Amino acid sequence: MNIFKKYKIRVSKNYKLNSKRLLYFLFRKFFFSFFGVIFFPFLSFSNNRPGQKIIILGRGQSTNFFYKNHEKFKNVKSIFLVNFSTSDFPKNYSNIFKKRIVFFFTNITEVIPSIKILSKLLIGKVLFGRCKSMEKFDYGKRKSYKCNILYSRFNYLPDTLLKYWWLNNNGLMCICYVANLVNVKNVYLFGFNFYFGNYISKSIKDEVKKTNEYHAKQLINARFKLRRNFIKLVKAFPKIKFHLHINKNIFKKKPKNLNIILT
Repeated sequence: MNIFKKYKIRVSKNYKLNSKRLLYFLFRKFFFSFFGVIFFPFLSFSNNRPGQKIIILGRGQSTNFFYKNHEKFKNVKSIFLVNFSTSDFPKNYSNIFKKRIVFFFTNITEVIPSIKILSKLLIGKVLFGRCKSMEKFDYGKRKSYKCNILYSRFNYLPDTLLKYWWLNNNGLMCICYVANLVNVKNVYLFGFNFYFGNYISKSIKDEVKKTNEYHAKQLINARFKLRRNFIKLVKAFPKIKFHLHINKNIFKKKPKNLNIILT
């Protein structure tokens, strides 16, 4: 049975590839793979699995709270970064991420920080926001290939997450991936404002001005559904304690395993 019908996954026609675009993507694959081989000796990797305590950084404002208070979480050695680019890292990033294993969770555009930043991190995996069985469909095929700079660490998500595809958000899928890991007990969340607040260093409007004028409005309209889906996700893992750091409390009710910390 088609996975899209089975799991009721809606797919835009914009994902369909023509031969000209396919040739362009193959060129990008070769280009970034080449530089991946060149830079490989200068990068540090770890094969250790995430621990019982995990930090997840989204790109919302409250991630700044973690940057300022990272010493309070120095015992948490596994950290996931969702859609992080170079501009999302503070000047003292090498000190903040020192002795932590960094896992990148990226979307279809394969956002990745600069080589300069990567060279100062201990890298675990790069997780692509599509499940493995989607790889043969246009919706799941890679197009950017920028993450081939870290080609040896690139992974599709396991198909066990297909049943959660209703989350329809890369940040929520990252939380879901982490919650499905073995032995995870505490998840510390920063930067998940669900579009009720701004990004780390800019407003929602400034973030999306390069795409189209309606995108900011679309994000703001989506925030209520994202908030609702987040609560459903937390309820699905009652044995895990979620610690959400956020600028203001946007929840009227919350599950017992969700701890709200105002920043």
